[in-house]
Amino acid sequence: MHWPAVSSLTGPVQGCAYLFVVIAAHRAPGATAATRALALVPGVGGLLALRRRTA
Repeated sequence: MHWPAVSSLTGPVQGCAYLFVVIAAHRAPGATAATRALALVPGVGGLLALRRRTA
């Protein structure tokens, strides 16, 4: 189902969350190139980058 009111809210929220994760991964001290690349994966990139940083 497509509800315009929900889409108009979740679209910008998802976009801001994606940018926040990418910027946070790039600014993290000691972040490797692989961690930064994982953060660019839409949807699960933040979780993958976090998993790589804590492992």
